[in-house]
Amino acid sequence: MEKVEIGGLKGRLLGTKVSGVLSQFHETFAVFGGISYDPLDPEDESFVKDCALFMEKVEDMDRKLAAIFCQAFDDCYNLDSIYKVGLVLKLMLLLLYNINPLNHTGNYM
Repeated sequence: MEKVEIGGLKGRLLGTKVSGVLSQFHETFAVFGGISYDPLDPEDESFVKDCALFMEKVEDMDRKLAAIFCQAFDDCYNLDSIYKVGLVLKLMLLLLYNINPLNHTGNYM
């Protein structure tokens, strides 16, 4: 995520947004990683609550990244750039989330 570079008319703005999401993730992870209680204590429900809050924030960041990449896809002006963005998104979805983008063909048509 640190080396994401998006071209096109809005590329610099979208790249800045991706960097912002990355820094937001680092902050969220630091808060979650800096817990002061024992997460293995079965009596304490704090870990379950904190983990659910962390996952909620991560899902929100995933939605932000999806919106950014949709904007990058919409900003493509030729077949070469469409292919490159589509290939990166396909690989990211398959590797990270095990989602087949061919099931979601709204932008491919």
